[in-house]
Parts: sequence; C-alpha cells; structure tokens
Amino acid sequence: MLACYELEFGTLNVYEHCVVGKMKYGALIDSSVLEYYEAVIDTHFKDKEFGYISLRENSYSINPHVYRQLHRWPNLKGIAVVDTNLRTQGIFPMEQGFYDGEMRLFEEYATAVEWIADLTKQTSIAKSKNQGYLCKEQVPCKKAPTCLLRRELNPQAFGAPENQNPISA
Repeated sequence: MLACYELEFGTLNVYEHCVVGKMKYGALIDSSVLEYYEAVIDTHFKDKEFGYISLRENSYSINPHVYRQLHRWPNLKGIAVVDTNLRTQGIFPMEQGFYDGEMRLFEEYATAVEWIADLTKQTSIAKSKNQGYLCKEQVPCKKAPTCLLRRELNPQAFGAPENQNPISA
C-alpha cells in the first residue's frame, strides 16, 4: 500500500494502480466527497492510469449523479464494485446507467483486482512487495494533504491483508 486516507465518510487505500474504497455505515457519497477523491487522485495518479475498487461491506448512500462527474479523471479506467452479499445487485444496473466508463460487479475481491489490473495493463507487475511498493516496515502510510485529514491516518484500516499489494495478489 502506498497510502491510507481515513476520512469522515470512509477509508481510501492507494496502491500502485488502484484506489480501494470502503465507506462507513450511513455515509452519503455526493459531489462534496469528490473533492477528497480529487486530492488523492491528483496526488497519486495525475498522469497515470488507475482503477477504483469499491468494497461494499456497509450500507451507505450514493447520489448517482456523482458518476456523471467522474469524466474529470480520463485516466480512471474502470470501477469494480465488490459485494460478497450481492445486496448491490438490484441497484447496480441503475448505477451503471449513470457512468459512461467500464463498471462491473464482483462477488470476490481477487476477481475485481484481476479485472482492474487488466484494465490498467498491469499484468507484468513484479510480485515483490519491496519492488515499487512500500511495505509496512518502510513507510506504512503516506499522509494526505492537510485539507484531507479529519484525524490521524490509520495504516491498518481495512482491505487487502497487511502488506499485500492488490495488483500482485
């Protein structure tokens, strides 16, 4: 993991070629939240292709018009939604209708990671956690710009097991 941002609406973990987001229970994702995403994306993916993986473990609300605003990141190659309980299955087609890019629903995190890796053409990434990735012992979490922080970052927030890069998982 390159960085971990624990914010009032959820946590964003940044890896070499993707952002993994897990929203808090009851959060509202609307256009105001995109300011935080913009700071993270500009910091880590300014001139680089990336994907987004949404871990849908908690119940929260998304204003579907947010998807219409994602064109501001032409380097966003796709959105993978991971829902092991398939609660999202009923509303997912509606969400897809608001987004012009690639978007798929997955039951398994590993399958979503493979799909994002394929979209960002990252099939040949080295599997060594120290080759291009920061392990826990070196730098566990890169701090976000001050404007992003509501509180101190937590490097063990969630997502893939510790020290595991989702692209090489």
